[in-house]
Amino acid sequence: MLSTQVVQTIVGQLGFTTVTDVTVIQSLWANYGKLYRCQAARRRDDETATQLVVKHFAPPLRASDDSEDHLRKMRSYEVESAFYEKLSAKMIDRGCIVPELVGCTREGQSIALVMRDLGAQYGSFTVRRGNCMDMDEAKQLLRYLARFHGINWGQSVEGLWPEGSFWQLGTRMDELQYLDTSWKRYGLDRDMALRIHELVTSLPHRTIVHGDAKAANFFWFDERGDVGGYDLQYVGGASPMRDIAYTLGCSLQEHLIERHEEALLRFYHGELLSHLSPKDAAGFTFETMQDAYDLCVADLVRFMCGSRWWGNTDYLEMKAKSWLKAHAV
Repeated sequence: MLSTQVVQTIVGQLGFTTVTDVTVIQSLWANYGKLYRCQAARRRDDETATQLVVKHFAPPLRASDDSEDHLRKMRSYEVESAFYEKLSAKMIDRGCIVPELVGCTREGQSIALVMRDLGAQYGSFTVRRGNCMDMDEAKQLLRYLARFHGINWGQSVEGLWPEGSFWQLGTRMDELQYLDTSWKRYGLDRDMALRIHELVTSLPHRTIVHGDAKAANFFWFDERGDVGGYDLQYVGGASPMRDIAYTLGCSLQEHLIERHEEALLRFYHGELLSHLSPKDAAGFTFETMQDAYDLCVADLVRFMCGSRWWGNTDYLEMKAKSWLKAHAV
């Protein structure tokens, strides 16, 4: 079917009678579907159409594919659907900007999430990609993540990943065989990678994490000074430092992480505590958070050694090497 027909069929199932101005925003990762934008109205005489975004997950046709990579992607869209159906309304009510779910449709293995367009709701925005954030942008994102984490502190939600984060080892065991020479140079092997994974997944003070908290998965709204998050396929329970290690390690400008990492961590910590109960805040000291952050950086480097390197790689590798040496893992 043509793109217009696909979107008209999906949106029509949710009670919209008129669907126009269908455009393809982009293909989903590895061509597992497409992201569309459209205008839709529930009555043909309605002059105030709603601008929608349709995330249509349609896996490539395969006779059979039980690969870890394929199964992880399949699960990720079920998880994202669960997030929108169970958590998104609460997040929005608590002032944490995520897309508002209009409806979800399913047909076979395909899933379509229909959401209100964040740009239409909140105004013009800037998108950042790569390790690009300056200090102001980093603080805006850290403030957002502190609210995201604080709202869900100590909670678990059925249907999300038991251990959130796209790079967590439990969903990427195949990559253990590809650990490159930088990992082996530390004197580390497969068993050490598994040990670090065990330590990270055993960290206390858990919340619901975004799971893919790179700059490209957020909007900076120009007039509001707010940030909005999307692309929530790897949301789930974990230490909040999974998000923070990835955010600072892969999205902050390199010269800033070298000079201002501690200051930004303290900024996040202060923002997070403002969303926690006195009891929870007292238990999550800066020192406790710092230890969890350093461990998550080591685990992030473990992932990159088995996958690919990007972001502030020299700094991350230096941090991981220091942690490994100090803890004699």
